[in-house]
Amino acid sequence: MPYCVRMTADTLLSAPLRDEVVLDAPAADDALRRRLAELGLRCGSCVRPLQRTPGGGMIVDVRGSRIALDRSTCACLLLQQRLA
Repeated sequence: MPYCVRMTADTLLSAPLRDEVVLDAPAADDALRRRLAELGLRCGSCVRPLQRTPGGGMIVDVRGSRIALDRSTCACLLLQQRLA
């Protein structure tokens, strides 16, 4: 199970569906951070949440690929602040 360093309100879990968001550095241990990078989920990556799963996770679009993430992984993916 991935280890999440911290959880905030500005995570992928709070992102609205179908709106593109920009990821900040993941708040995760090194192993999970490497795996997320392999999937294209890095700091500065644009992702679009497509669907919420029954277990609380999410299906996201990353550069044309759909990736299913569990709830704890979504909680580790922090979002960059939007400038108004």
